[in-house]
Amino acid sequence: MFAEFKRRSQHMLPAITTSIAFLLSTTALSYAAGLPYGAAKEDFIAALADMDPVELVMQVTGSPGDENSLASEQYVAAVTEWSGGKIQGKVVYGNAILAGNTAPAVADGRITFGGVIAQYDPSNFPISAGLVDLSFVSNSSPIAGALQTWGTLMEASGTEEAIEEQRDYGVEPLFIQGGTTASGLFCTEPRNDVAKLAGVQTRAGGLIHGREVDALGASAVSLPYSEMFEGLQRGIIGCALTSITTAKVAGIIPLAPYHALAPANTGFGLTTTNMAFDIVFWEEIPLEARQLLWDLSKAYIRQTILASWTQTQVGLQDIADAGGEVLELSPDAAERLVAENSKVLEEMRSFQHFGDGNAVVEGFLAAADKWEAIVAELGYAELDPGWANFGAWYEPGKVDIDPFVDRLFEEILLPNRPE
Repeated sequence: MFAEFKRRSQHMLPAITTSIAFLLSTTALSYAAGLPYGAAKEDFIAALADMDPVELVMQVTGSPGDENSLASEQYVAAVTEWSGGKIQGKVVYGNAILAGNTAPAVADGRITFGGVIAQYDPSNFPISAGLVDLSFVSNSSPIAGALQTWGTLMEASGTEEAIEEQRDYGVEPLFIQGGTTASGLFCTEPRNDVAKLAGVQTRAGGLIHGREVDALGASAVSLPYSEMFEGLQRGIIGCALTSITTAKVAGIIPLAPYHALAPANTGFGLTTTNMAFDIVFWEEIPLEARQLLWDLSKAYIRQTILASWTQTQVGLQDIADAGGEVLELSPDAAERLVAENSKVLEEMRSFQHFGDGNAVVEGFLAAADKWEAIVAELGYAELDPGWANFGAWYEPGKVDIDPFVDRLFEEILLPNRPE
């Protein structure tokens, strides 16, 4: 907080001077009014013509052109173009600024728009981390379940207390939890029942994962995703609980090619990240610039979803190439997982950091039902081939994601568009 105050104080005098200048000029009316959603590129360029140039820095794990780099590359390119060059986008590769939870780098301005992994820092984000502990409420199928997860987590996690918690830290969230592919166990040998998991040291990325691992009879070891490879390589852990997309990025599939997933009607907690802006940057740019960044996030989310499916397909091929297989949790293991998740739901109703825990839990359950129905209504449930067939079935362009992304933006992000 002290660091944030220092950053704010450095900007305070020019910000006050600029605000007074705006109030005394005719352009102040333009900044106050903003632009409507759907405004043309030319309208944004004209509105931002007098803006001082700024830099928008994003960071990715991969290299230029990698599948997991495309969403950021496309976003910064679009922002640069639509702002008439007033917001200069830049992508930093290979986690060169900060690996893992980049919240500190977003808060201090090294990254302008980046990821917050709240479950890695529950002391600073107790509310946001608590919301992650409810991320298991969606189904775990690769198409319908993934889309349901995006809608459920974005809608149910956007509580005012979570947003304020992140603002107090120094970041302005676009959303508190985004979607991801289903979490599952990646093990060095086939392990999908209670007997085979008994006592196995298993990586857990947060509180909910730790509880689920222990409930299955394994022994939870807290490790960030950046340390999974070394943990498996050195024999410190025998399994890691994470998503296939994270496993692919972390490079652990050749070491742990046996992937055990929950049945489609349930799931493990998820390794989620929320995206946020440096709050000083956010507050100093004009309204039209904030609106542009908000509006173009729709394309960022779209590409993120598509990239996750491509990475899933590649990850499944990596599993096959390594001689592994995709397994489903045995009935005894699935029963334990469901029981532990049910226990967590009830406990979170009285979670000390939620203003109204009962309302939060009911919100997650209602959002899960709502987005399951929306996904089915849009035809994705019928389209979903399941995990067993996904690798051979999926190819780029196979799924028209636009109807879902349109609905997601209109129902969740558009009502919160900066005004």
